[in-house]
Amino acid sequence: MPAPNERERAYIVDSLRRLREHFKIWPSYDDKELQLIGFAIYEGCYKDAASGRIIAETAPFALGQELVSHYGFEWVIIQKPIEIATYAITHPSIETPIDVLTLEDGSWYEADPRDEEPPVPGERTYYSIDPILKAAKLRRHFNR
Repeated sequence: MPAPNERERAYIVDSLRRLREHFKIWPSYDDKELQLIGFAIYEGCYKDAASGRIIAETAPFALGQELVSHYGFEWVIIQKPIEIATYAITHPSIETPIDVLTLEDGSWYEADPRDEEPPVPGERTYYSIDPILKAAKLRRHFNR
């Protein structure tokens, strides 16, 4: 699997920039975009259509960048038959790359069956970090 080319890397950077710009009322989230996603979900920002769309679109890149920057993962591009190539992350401890654009389907984060509310935009992706780290035999750093 190839690493992202320059255009694909620029798309990741641009996605994270759009997230920070949209939520510029909370400054200083450079390199902490996953925390920004979590805070925006906590604050209920997804209820606004534009904010919900930004959260949903950028959560996969915020999660991926968190894992790449702080846990030894790498960005890769998965070439899918018939479909467009997609962004994924990989780690030496995980056999198969993880397509970050599919995390919202809940395949990495299974909600508690007692939860009655459907997930909000970006929520399953945000909460996928712990199962992904567990699969890589890593622990989450909360105070970085």
